[in-house]
Order: sequence, then structure tokens, then C-alpha cells
Amino acid sequence: MSDNRTLNEVLGKLDVLRQQFNAEQLAHFNHIKFLLQQTVPKLMKRHNIKSFGWTQYTPYFMDGETCYFGVNLDEYGCRVRIGDLGEEERIEELSSDISEDTIAIVYEILDIFSKIPTEWFETMFGDHVEVSIMDTGEFIVSDYNNHD
Repeated sequence: MSDNRTLNEVLGKLDVLRQQFNAEQLAHFNHIKFLLQQTVPKLMKRHNIKSFGWTQYTPYFMDGETCYFGVNLDEYGCRVRIGDLGEEERIEELSSDISEDTIAIVYEILDIFSKIPTEWFETMFGDHVEVSIMDTGEFIVSDYNNHD
């Protein structure tokens, strides 16, 4: 009887610790998102950048190898919309008539997001999603299944 009580006490304490850990982790991720929402849009607005986005997902190849979650934070995977009438473009395809200052800010924003560990993105935004931060600070997350 004593062993069962001890086991139940340990399991109960582990459950409480797990709940505390999850709550603290969520609070940290919310704080990171808040910091991004307070910082990145200020940079964007100064250069008429309306949105900055990327895709993130776990690929699903049928070759038997394990697939790992990834975030497409590079000049080929990130999308940027500059100006009210502009379309989203990959960073590598930005028009040559965009100012060097604006291009530099785009790369600064890219650098900010690149400092965040990949696994945090999955917790903050999910898997198989397209994520954009708008110049208002709003994150828009939508399903993304258009990948191999």
C-alpha cells in the first residue's frame, strides 16, 4: 500500500511540474512574439514594408528517411511585400528599384528571425504553415500544404 501511495505522489508531483513547465514555456514564447511585434513592425514601417513572411513545415519524403521540421528563413524562402500595391516577392527576387536601405532592413529583419531556434517556431506557429508578420505587428498564420 505504501508503494502505491508513494508512486501516486510522485506521479502527481510530476504532473504538476509538467503543467508548470508548459505554462512557463507558453509565457516565454508569448513574450518572444510580443518582442517581435514591438520591434519588427517599426523597422518595416520606416521602409514601407507591409509584410514579411516564410513557410515552415516538416517535409514528407517517401524514401524511408526521417524528415525534420524546418523554417524557410533565407532569401529564397522569405517573402516580402513593399508598398501598398506590391505583390509578395521572395527576397532574392526583389526589384532593383528598391532602395539599398530597404534591402538592408529586409536583411536585418531576416537576421532577427534567424536568431530564434528552429524548434521554437514550431511551438509558436505550428507545422505546415505559412507565417507573415504585418507592419501592424499582427502575425498571420495559415495552412501550407503546397510542398514536397
